[in-house]
Order: sequence, then structure tokens, then C-alpha cells
Amino acid sequence: MKRFLYNRILVPLLIAVGTTWFKSLRIECENPEAVRALRESGKPHILTCWHQHLILMFYYLRGWSDLTILISPSADGDIAAGLCDHLGFRVVRGSSYKQPLTSSRGLVKTLRQNLKIAVIADGSRGPRHVAQPGILRISQVTGAPYSICAWDARWKLRFNSWDHFLLPLPFSRCRIAFGPTLPAIPKGTDGGLFEERRQELENTLMDLTRQVEWN
Repeated sequence: MKRFLYNRILVPLLIAVGTTWFKSLRIECENPEAVRALRESGKPHILTCWHQHLILMFYYLRGWSDLTILISPSADGDIAAGLCDHLGFRVVRGSSYKQPLTSSRGLVKTLRQNLKIAVIADGSRGPRHVAQPGILRISQVTGAPYSICAWDARWKLRFNSWDHFLLPLPFSRCRIAFGPTLPAIPKGTDGGLFEERRQELENTLMDLTRQVEWN
């Protein structure tokens, strides 16, 4: 019954409200040519952002039929899966926290089909703004490069959650940017070299986050 209510009532309601809400935003992309090139590449790619930034990134990329999103198998995940389906994304159900190996296999399989995936850099539980190694392990196994995304809004809500989740307010100006493509992690990279690449990802994403912030 709970899932029926989610899928038949809550998801359509959120889609209706969210469509009106986000259509009112004035979104400025700092490098649309990079986004266009990535979308038209036809090659496997990993896109990542902080957990607090996922909502506007997914809205901005709506319609990418070759982009796959990892969604938890929970009832709450049903809502997210319904929204992702409405936005035109593919969905892999799994938990990066409870079922990391199973989820990774699904994402690796997706990349090997020359599709793209979106992975949250600091995971589903944090710590906030600390890049987790999962994205790099997937890059290492598949040979897929990865790039980053960050955004900010002039008017927004900042939730009191572990990630300080951001929600742009209606009619706000928003600034979104995509960072450079970083090469895949070479197979055999481990220990200190692997940590250097993880730190590089974290620092690059933090730099992009500061770049788009409103003063």
C-alpha cells in the first residue's frame, strides 16, 4: 500500500510541483559547450557532484537517456526512481552503503555498454565534501574518465542535514558549472598514488564549488 501511494500519488504530485518550481529558475551554465560535447560523445563517462548539489544537476541534465543514476531499493528510493524516470534517466537500484559490491557491478556493466553514470562524490551518508573512493574504483575497473559539476543559487534554502542540502527558491538565478574531464585511474594504482587521485578529485570539486558560489 505504501509503495502504491508513493508511485500513484506522491510521485505525480512531486513531478507537478517540481516542474513548475524549477521552470521558474534562471539557470546560467558557465560552460555549455563542455556539456554539449559530453552529451554527444557516445562514450562511457562518470559524472559526479556533492550530495547537496544533486537536485539541480539532475534537473539541468534532464533528457539524457544514456545517463544512469544509482537509486536505493527502499520505498523512498521509489520516489527518486519515479522522478528520475520522469527526467528521462536510466536507473540502477542498489545501495552504495549497504550493497556496495552489487551496486558497483551494476554501474560497471552500464559503463561497459558505452553509457554514462552519475555518482555522488561524498556518498549517501558523507562525511560532507569528502570524496569517497568508490567513483575512482569504478573508473579504474572500466577505464572511464570522470568529470565534476557544482552549482549555487542567489536565493536558496540550506537544510540542516549532514550534507547541508541546497534547494533553489522559485525565480532565483542559478549558476552551474562543469569541471574538466579527469583521466581514468590506471589499473594497478593503489596506496599513496590512489589517495593522491582521490584528493585531486576532492580539491577540484571544492574549487569548482567556490567558483560558482554567490558572494
